[in-house]
Amino acid sequence: MLTGLALTAPALARAQFRPSKADLSILRAAVPSHRLDVWDVDGYRIFRAVPVAGATHALYLLDGNGMFDALTPDMLTAVPGLAVLGIGYPTDERFDTTRRSLDYTPLAGGPVPDPERPERRIGGAQLFLPRLTGPLRAAAEDGLAITTRTLSGHSFGGLFTLWTLLTAPASFDRYAAVSPSLWWGDGVLERITPADLPRPTPLFLAYSAAEGRRGTMDEEAFRQHRAEAAKRREAFVERLRSRPKLTVTQHVFPDLSHGQTLGAALPLTLPFAQ
Repeated sequence: MLTGLALTAPALARAQFRPSKADLSILRAAVPSHRLDVWDVDGYRIFRAVPVAGATHALYLLDGNGMFDALTPDMLTAVPGLAVLGIGYPTDERFDTTRRSLDYTPLAGGPVPDPERPERRIGGAQLFLPRLTGPLRAAAEDGLAITTRTLSGHSFGGLFTLWTLLTAPASFDRYAAVSPSLWWGDGVLERITPADLPRPTPLFLAYSAAEGRRGTMDEEAFRQHRAEAAKRREAFVERLRSRPKLTVTQHVFPDLSHGQTLGAALPLTLPFAQ
């Protein structure tokens, strides 16, 4: 059982994204290795980059709008046999903050109103996972013969990725969590009794040593806050490493912001999934 640490954080550390339009230039680019298409299914938007030569490996990217906004032709050219499947929302924004807050956060007894933002709901991960592995997967893999699947997410998406690994590890074959919101729910991941892994499972973790929202903290308080968060993160990772059949690989960016790690980690996540 993972117990002990309470990865708490003040309200200023909540995973928020400034509203911004998704340019999605990748959809207008010439990408000789992949065919790109987008369609709406079951209230979600599916982004697909399908290898021209066919694929048996697939990478599922949560926050598909924002992820495909960061995707480049060179990234796809480097993984000519990997199907890249973004699961997003029918919006022009890079992130649908209301829906991702519901879909990506695990909470026993959820969904419930967010106590800090009652206009939205949280705690719907238990409802989203079967939708992801059911109708959304069927639509995303239409015409493909996928045998190996990787799930990847950033921030709340990273939280959902790790929660899936801990509670329903057979859902995917590999997992990649970028800057996961370990603090969410007073460290809810720490209180989960992990399910046994059905097979050897690789996990890729990426984050920045400089992550953290300073808010009104002075320099010394912020330094201590960030150091404490790093200790808790390291302890959590060590507990992951102790799990049989789980192989953990880390990449630490020295000085990126929380938001910058999304695009920076993508060129590392794609080859991990192939």
